Amino acid sequence: MVVTKRGNKGMTGSQLSTRISEIFDDKAIGVDMLRSIYLTEYYRNVPQLSAMEGLASAMGHSVEAAFTYYTKHD
Repeated sequence: MVVTKRGNKGMTGSQLSTRISEIFDDKAIGVDMLRSIYLTEYYRNVPQLSAMEGLASAMGHSVEAAFTYYTKHD
């Protein structure tokens, strides 16, 4: 769970986007970009299928969606 600067629980999507923008000095990095960067690196070493399924479930998508939409293909 992500908390607000005041320590309140339950940051909204808008608050999260604003916070990410602050962290990266207003560069064009958002939630989708962070997801893509993370997954591209994660899948680079081809983890076991069970690990891929666990991560995909935790992130709210399928392994197929991760490869199709979120990972960079060289």
